[in-house]
Amino acid sequence: MDEAESELFRRWRAGDRSAFGRLFSLHANAMYQSALSVAGSSEEARDVVQETYVRLAGRLADWRGEGSLVAWFATVSRRLAIDRRRRKGALPLPAEGASSRDEGPEAAAAGLEEGEILRRAVDALPPLQRETVRLRYFAGLSLAEVAAVRGTALGTVKATLHQAIEKLRREMGDQSNG
Repeated sequence: MDEAESELFRRWRAGDRSAFGRLFSLHANAMYQSALSVAGSSEEARDVVQETYVRLAGRLADWRGEGSLVAWFATVSRRLAIDRRRRKGALPLPAEGASSRDEGPEAAAAGLEEGEILRRAVDALPPLQRETVRLRYFAGLSLAEVAAVRGTALGTVKATLHQAIEKLRREMGDQSNG
């Protein structure tokens, strides 16, 4: 935890609810990406993040201080998404848009096309590889945090990520060449 996060955590521990809200906001993207990697739809992932907020708000005592706070938040979010998926059955994969660029219409169109190719390639990965890529690159978690969220060894995360990147390179090359 950095100093600002530590101070917010201390204030949360002292009963300051607004501090929890700020901590939660700091890590909302990681929780969203963690939920999205399992839930499969943006709407479902947003619902999971809201449920995560409710679950965590009064559960400070549950955090043992092991690992990072963002990993704990993302783990709770992921587990809630898994529970929802089990209750509802399989959900469709998300249709995420690519980010736009300020480089003119041709560059923006090329960026959208590249983003769409990447999105399709990530969506085509096996579930564990897809989740690892989303947590690492879309949610911005460290490798250790991804391992904590997934409940696996760091070496397993590294191997999974390496395999996913190799598949993405092959897929991206195939799609851009033909």
